[in-house]
Amino acid sequence: MIYFIQSETGHIKIGYSKNNVNGRLTSIQAGNPFKLKLLKTIDGDPQQESLIHNKFKKFRVRKSEWFNFDEKILEFISNPYFIPPSKPNQKRTPNKNNKLNEYFILKNIDKNHAAKELTITKAYLYEILGGRTVPGRVLAQRIVKWSNGDIRFDDLWGE
Repeated sequence: MIYFIQSETGHIKIGYSKNNVNGRLTSIQAGNPFKLKLLKTIDGDPQQESLIHNKFKKFRVRKSEWFNFDEKILEFISNPYFIPPSKPNQKRTPNKNNKLNEYFILKNIDKNHAAKELTITKAYLYEILGGRTVPGRVLAQRIVKWSNGDIRFDDLWGE
């Protein structure tokens, strides 16, 4: 479970706990002179936590899990983007007739720029384009929206 805790100073802690998040909040509060508030929890693992840390690295306080307040972090917390799981939690079969790759070629889309816009790693985008993996349902919905409907959900999942 990935959690987001905010201090009354505005700083936000992005962390991971495989146990009770409320217990983790109590533990962190014990060593913190400022009032803390749990903002949100999302499903995730340590690798996904690391990806989120990397996404907001310019706001990081030293090399800790605390980040300076910024609206971009709050936007993410209110609507977390899909972070590729380190372990697949759902059996999906890649669609060998991946129309997304054709769309990139036809529209001459820069893959680096697209990965940033879709908030995924370039490596993960190449896995999808190569038909070696299938985006999760949330990311597939974002791709459909990003492509203005040129790519359909069935093009990605082959359902």
